[in-house]
Formats: sequence, C-alpha cells, structure tokens
Amino acid sequence: MDYLAAANISVPNTWEDMVEFAHILYSTDFNGDGTADYAICWQLTNCTWDGQITTSQILATMTQTTGPRTGFIWDPENMELLGGAAAMTRTMELIQELLPYSAKS
Repeated sequence: MDYLAAANISVPNTWEDMVEFAHILYSTDFNGDGTADYAICWQLTNCTWDGQITTSQILATMTQTTGPRTGFIWDPENMELLGGAAAMTRTMELIQELLPYSAKS
C-alpha cells in the first residue's frame, strides 16, 4: 500500500514537513499485524546511538550547506562553531517535536 498517497501527502522536503508527515502517519498499521506502528523508526530516547546520529544528521542540514568538506560542527578553516546556538537550539526543538512519533527503546 502507498501510505503517502493514501494520506494525500508527499515525501517531506523540510524538517517542518517531517514533523507534519510523522504526525499524519503516526499510529498507522504499516505491517498489517493489527497494532499501530510508529511513524519514525528512530530510537531517540535513553541516549541511544540513534539519538546521537539523528541529532548530527539534523544539525548538519542546517550547518553543512556547501558539502561534506565544510564540516558540520566546526569550520575546518578556523575551528569556529558552525551555526552557533541557533542551529543547535532548532535541532533540539525538532528532536522534541519528533520524539512522540519515534520508536521507544
């Protein structure tokens, strides 16, 4: 089944789209076992590797704007923090918004 077509949504293009996508698809029974499933397979609780990797992935979309050679936490030219507090704050806000739709560890 095409769950995106059934929900009349498309693949998310922004993190805000991802939050809406997760909200719409949360509790869908994807595998037909009669139990509602999570919309996101990330385990963002209990300091799992998924949480650390996901945090890095979200942050990189805000700070690594010219490719992998630019780094995503520190500028490799001068070791200054990329994106500053604003990028990390927005990353943490998105994690918080996505957490209810994520798999529990």
